[in-house]
Parts: sequence; structure tokens; C-alpha cells
Amino acid sequence: MERGCSFHLTAASYCMLGKLRIKAKRFDETRNAFERCIQACINSVTDQTTELHGAYLDLIKCLIQLKRFPQAIERLTTFIKPRQPNQNAEAYLQRGIAKIRIFTKYTAHELIKLS
Repeated sequence: MERGCSFHLTAASYCMLGKLRIKAKRFDETRNAFERCIQACINSVTDQTTELHGAYLDLIKCLIQLKRFPQAIERLTTFIKPRQPNQNAEAYLQRGIAKIRIFTKYTAHELIKLS
């Protein structure tokens, strides 16, 4: 299945490849697949808003699994800005989860340095 996705490189195939790699718990490769999916959606001439939305959220979940909380928060903030308020509920939730995990991981002094 993975080989089939890699031959036909569209946003949907990158998304499928990322989801396959999530199940295999290969999160670094998953991150790369979702970043490529996002780029394919942005560069596409057709409207792929739904795929872009899903790829961003899956990428964030992957970054949280990799414990890259500052990157996850930054990506979520970038993702939330251009969207309409009713489409942001899950993004706000994921950003909150990343912030909670970063606060439990670092001391107060280390958090000041991150800001």
C-alpha cells in the first residue's frame, strides 16, 4: 500500500501515506508526509481546503507524539489565524494540549527562555 501511495504523488496520497506511517508509529516519516501534503494542497490549483485542514491537524498530533511542543504550538497558531472561528475548535484543543504538555515538561525558568 505504501509503495502504491508513493507512485501517485498527490495531496491525498501523501495524506494516506502519513496515516499509514502513524499506524506504524514512524512519526518522523509521518511528519514529512504531512508536510508534503500541506505543500501539495497549497500548490494545487483546485480547492483542497478539507485535505489541508486534516493534514495540519494530523501533523500537529504527530509533533505532539514526537514531544516537539513548541513547534506544535507554532504550527497551530499559524493554522488558526486564516480560518473562520467555527472551524478552529479542534485546532484550539490541540494547541491547548500541546501547551499543557510543555508546561508539565519544563520548569518556570525554562518556560521564560522559550517565550
